Amino acid sequence: MKKSCAVLILSLLSLPLLAQSPNLQADLDAMVAAERAFSKLSEEKGFKESFLTYIAEEGILFRPTPEKAKEGIASRPNPPIHLVWRPSARRDRPLG
Repeated sequence: MKKSCAVLILSLLSLPLLAQSPNLQADLDAMVAAERAFSKLSEEKGFKESFLTYIAEEGILFRPTPEKAKEGIASRPNPPIHLVWRPSARRDRPLG
């Protein structure tokens, strides 16, 4: 649950960037497609592979002290979990 919340939080943090874009729907569709691809890779290859593939090079984890995300994930064993979710491009009100 903590890990899926972290992904959701990271996704929500990107919404202000979308509000500055001239093509909001295309940007939102791209974000939803990336989330779906991340979930699919997690289902197929597991948690570790999906995060190593999709996490930003400059990503930071707090465990409890800050560390570079890719290095931290790579140094640990692959947990026997799969993250599965389905983001939606539905909006109740326009962005921006």
